[in-house]
Amino acid sequence: MEFDKKYYIQVWGCQMNAYDADLINSILTSSGFVPVDNEDEANIVLLQTCSVRESAEVKVFNKISKLIKRKKNDNNGLTIGVCGCMAENQESVILKKYPEVDVLCGPNAYVELPRLIENSILGVKTHELIKDDKRDFYPQVQHKKQLRAYVAVMRGCDNFCSYCIVPYVRGREKSMPPDKIFCEAQKLVDNGCREITLLGQNVNSYGKEYNMRFVDLLNKLNSIDGQFRLRFLTSHPKDADKDLFKAIRDLDKVCPYLHLPIQSGSNKILEKMNRKYTRENYLRKIDLVKELVPDISLSSDFIVGFPSETEDDFQDTLDVMNYVEYDSSFIFKYSVRYGTSAAKYEGNVPKQIKEDRNRRLLELQEKISLRKNKKFLNKKVQILVEGKSKRNPERLFGRSLNFKRVVFTGDEKYVGKYVNVSINKVTPLTLFGTIENV
Repeated sequence: MEFDKKYYIQVWGCQMNAYDADLINSILTSSGFVPVDNEDEANIVLLQTCSVRESAEVKVFNKISKLIKRKKNDNNGLTIGVCGCMAENQESVILKKYPEVDVLCGPNAYVELPRLIENSILGVKTHELIKDDKRDFYPQVQHKKQLRAYVAVMRGCDNFCSYCIVPYVRGREKSMPPDKIFCEAQKLVDNGCREITLLGQNVNSYGKEYNMRFVDLLNKLNSIDGQFRLRFLTSHPKDADKDLFKAIRDLDKVCPYLHLPIQSGSNKILEKMNRKYTRENYLRKIDLVKELVPDISLSSDFIVGFPSETEDDFQDTLDVMNYVEYDSSFIFKYSVRYGTSAAKYEGNVPKQIKEDRNRRLLELQEKISLRKNKKFLNKKVQILVEGKSKRNPERLFGRSLNFKRVVFTGDEKYVGKYVNVSINKVTPLTLFGTIENV
């Protein structure tokens, strides 16, 4: 049976979800499906979903409702697919509330998507395949020509933080073969990519299946010829060590930037979160990385309003932020993820208190970010020019080695190049300057 194979993917959530969208594209295009940039032109719409926070799930449910309305009014038919974490975590809800959804496919079964879509068009709905672990059969992603790209080095997680749904929807840790990673990175560099970010729920756990450490992988990738940068996300504090910090210092392509989420500054809350480290242990590692890499930029994740969090616990978090002086942070109000251990915890923090603590932590981070950015005034920074600024198309923007966003006036001919910019103005989020020596 012949049918129109035009598809469109909408993505929510983390960098891994963006990478998975590229993976899905590679799988579908190799089976004859055709991607389109306009959703209205597609007869197959796939939603690449996130279950980490409730707000992301609400947006997906709203989108499903809109697609169902279109489906009922579309004479040519519409195939609706829900992929990623919500296909696993919200399977029963979707099947019951949205029977019009044709395809469900979890993060470990993307190779089955061509068959699932074809079956749905033939009138056969096969959802049980989302339970199969097909990660060993995932092909190498065929990236589009791009300046910055993600490469997954491992998938899944074994940490089981009490608030986190990831191990339940993405499965246990599985490292990608080092040669496969090297080949993917080499092709990206050969095609003009100038910044590669290695992805994993905990990159520090990489390589157990291959008797290899993450720092060994960094060394291997650092040997690729060409001018490009290496970054990585995310490092779990319990596994970040001196060898990793020395690799950041010594490997010329690895950027002096480390995202090391603490989540809370309270030992009581860290224990309830099952984070497997203490505040004191974490801060010793911060002191060590600052000693070894003096120009390091640091960022973190924080959750406020975790069950039973008191004002004293929150003050511990404020103290940690003041001590570390992160360049930036991602701050979230705790929301229950059913299926996790924390969903059973008592001591719910009222919404108003969560919002107040969220605001106070954001305000403190903003002050610290501004103070840190002022140190760049009247200095030159090297940036990779990525393109036009969204807020002002007459300006260009890029990122420094320290992951600082830099905006400046310049010609589009600089896109894709490394340039030096003299900084003359800063905000908490952005450096502004003038291009020099080009």
